[in-house]
Amino acid sequence: MASSLIFSSREMENRIAKAQALMKLRKLDAMFVTGEENFQYLTGVSGTICLHYSTTRPAAVVVPSEGDPIAIVGTASEKPVKSAVKDVRTYNSTTGVPVDLYSKALRDAGLSNKRVGVEEGLETRIGQPLGELLALFNALPGVSFIDIAPLIWELRMTKSSEELDLMRCAAVVTAKARQKTFDQCSAGDTQREIARRFGELMLRYGADRVAFVHVATREPVNLTQFHSEKPIRKGDMVYVDGGAYVRTHCIDYPRLGTVGKSSGKQITNHEAIRRACARMAEVARPGVACRKVWKVGHQAIKDAGFTSFDVGRLGHGQGMLATEPPSISAEDETILKPGMVLGVEPFSMLGDTPIIWEDVYAVTEDGPERLTLETAELRVIE
Repeated sequence: MASSLIFSSREMENRIAKAQALMKLRKLDAMFVTGEENFQYLTGVSGTICLHYSTTRPAAVVVPSEGDPIAIVGTASEKPVKSAVKDVRTYNSTTGVPVDLYSKALRDAGLSNKRVGVEEGLETRIGQPLGELLALFNALPGVSFIDIAPLIWELRMTKSSEELDLMRCAAVVTAKARQKTFDQCSAGDTQREIARRFGELMLRYGADRVAFVHVATREPVNLTQFHSEKPIRKGDMVYVDGGAYVRTHCIDYPRLGTVGKSSGKQITNHEAIRRACARMAEVARPGVACRKVWKVGHQAIKDAGFTSFDVGRLGHGQGMLATEPPSISAEDETILKPGMVLGVEPFSMLGDTPIIWEDVYAVTEDGPERLTLETAELRVIE
């Protein structure tokens, strides 16, 4: 019988070993991890059969600074989680998790330093009701709960070869689906119809689920996930963004088309924003700070004579989420390392239409590896 596990045992052992080494440096006794992606990262499986779509039976994993993880899940998730975690403790309540399960797991992990890590900071979320979390704090008087967001991202920002393989597959699926979407588009289609078509095609071409879809033409509807019923019309530049999940990892990047023959201005702007992206990617090498990549992009946009579309950054990390640390921003001091994955994403404006180009790169010792090999042409929609 084929294994349902996604990652090799060696991969998972490496993740736990790295986590425990970082915990010891911070004098943490354990991590109490409840965010779904973080649960998946540290166990290799999902803590719930419904992923993010049910908050009825939250899951947690306690990772001690030494020894094996302890998972606490609803009874329905016991068997799949047991395929990856030796110590699984279950509950069948739908009125809340018995807090004594959590407090006992942490005591069993050992509390000699009385320091436990929780997901409090940058781009993390605690997947528990606040009341139950406060009850856990009260059940462990004298224990300090410490933010582990920096530790989590030190782990997750650098992708393994197995993670990169999933992202390469996600890029292939996304490319096939989007080009077929453009093939099937015509003037008069609504943004909503195009968005649904793109999502359907990602699933047909091998996605396990859709990360997101964003179709835009003119403001203000291009700034919402609720797609308009307004039809695309001749002269529009159509922005089709999104990406596919393959197993636990996804990809996110846009491509552009025009309804009818592209104008000279549309072609010029499209080529200029692509060049800005390439200039940024060229400096995305080990040892370079994210803020330097941002600076190169900001200057490239200025050199092209664009009005910048300022959302605070010109790209971001990708992996288990479509956007995750680091940010390509003026403030982000993160130093790039081999294995990091960046969506390099300069923005500009053409009238009331954003012109955005993004490619996704893995940082390597030999320079950036482009994961998104989809055609760079400005598609024409008849």
